[in-house]
Amino acid sequence: MNNRYLKRNDLLLLGFISFFAIIMLIFFAFNDVKKLDKACLTITEGGNEKGTYPLDEDRIIEISDKNVCEIKDGAAYMKEADCPDRLCVGEKPISKNGETIVCLPNRVILKITEGAAKSPGEPDAVAY
Repeated sequence: MNNRYLKRNDLLLLGFISFFAIIMLIFFAFNDVKKLDKACLTITEGGNEKGTYPLDEDRIIEISDKNVCEIKDGAAYMKEADCPDRLCVGEKPISKNGETIVCLPNRVILKITEGAAKSPGEPDAVAY
């Protein structure tokens, strides 16, 4: 006879997976909030780091008279660009660690990184 109801072990497995998923969700939610406090925008042009700026200060950054980046409300986006396709201007604002905006014609990269703002050339955790 084919019994379609869940058995005791099926319910235990379902409960364990649900519990584990909720714990992971809570962990990542609190971990993301912690990272937002330390998030910075790193600007690279032509392979050279131009600067690192905290996301908690609103500002407009001009990048070599070609691109203009804006940091507003904890997120960064490309406000203006003189490249022909202007795809970078249409990208959504970035605010989480590892997110990037790239302007290929002008060789400009905006990347969100963890940690305090540092001057170019200062060693990072990977260099140690």
